[in-house]
Amino acid sequence: MYKLIVFHIVLMCVSMLHGTESIHIQKKYEIGACVWRECITEDIDKAKAFYGALFGWTFEQQENEPSLHIHLGAVAIGELRLKQDHLPTGWLSYCVVENIAEVVEQAQQMGGTIVLPVEQSAVLGSRAIITDLQGARIGVCTELVSNRFPKRKKFGQFCWEELDTHDRVAAMTFYKELFPWTMHHNSMGPAGIYTTLAIGKKGKQQIGGIMQFKEGTPAPTQWVPYILVKDVEAAVAQAVDELGGSIVVPVIDVPHGRFSVLKDNQGIVFYVWQNPTQIKRALEPTVEF
Repeated sequence: MYKLIVFHIVLMCVSMLHGTESIHIQKKYEIGACVWRECITEDIDKAKAFYGALFGWTFEQQENEPSLHIHLGAVAIGELRLKQDHLPTGWLSYCVVENIAEVVEQAQQMGGTIVLPVEQSAVLGSRAIITDLQGARIGVCTELVSNRFPKRKKFGQFCWEELDTHDRVAAMTFYKELFPWTMHHNSMGPAGIYTTLAIGKKGKQQIGGIMQFKEGTPAPTQWVPYILVKDVEAAVAQAVDELGGSIVVPVIDVPHGRFSVLKDNQGIVFYVWQNPTQIKRALEPTVEF
């Protein structure tokens, strides 16, 4: 199974980075941008210990909520949230939409499922959670209330969203009705097509991609985030040797960077990404707004 996953991820990374030096990291949100990530976990204390040590994140307890906000420096970038009945464990990404009620209704009409109906959020304006036809969860929201991003690329920052699916065409059809994503299709020869997702008026700000598994690959359809690190091998070693994580895909070198796929100390999947250009910029002096 892992050989199949490694083969497809290598091709995915070559494709998604073709013609660009680094993954775009959003500084201000636009419609279609992914602006918030939640880790749904069965043990917040274990998640806090793991991710805090690995990425240097700090955490803030939310009043009357079973959750902690994740801080990268002075900026909140996401949340650790205790698992509830309607949400399985795993990372969940939220993307901005103009009319959340219309998007949720459209998703349902196309065969998606409403996991969390539209509700008010102190962080995201209005939010909802839906699934696509293959069961992958994604959040939608109307805004990031603070409108604050790290001004420069920083280690520990989310930098890419990946949909791993068993039906790329069905996923494309579903998501293009919900988000104003520009989709670029890249041939991977016998492995098929990889689709990158971009936002902005010219559709040049790449934010993620859609990868189809090889037939028979026993892996779930899901969205998974990438997180920027200074040294991917050091991050993998720390995650596994010190923090109780495990390796799904070992470190792989691809054009413009290196990456690995890991599970945290509770089995939740995420990616770590090292890129020379982003590392240079992350080491520059920074101010936040």
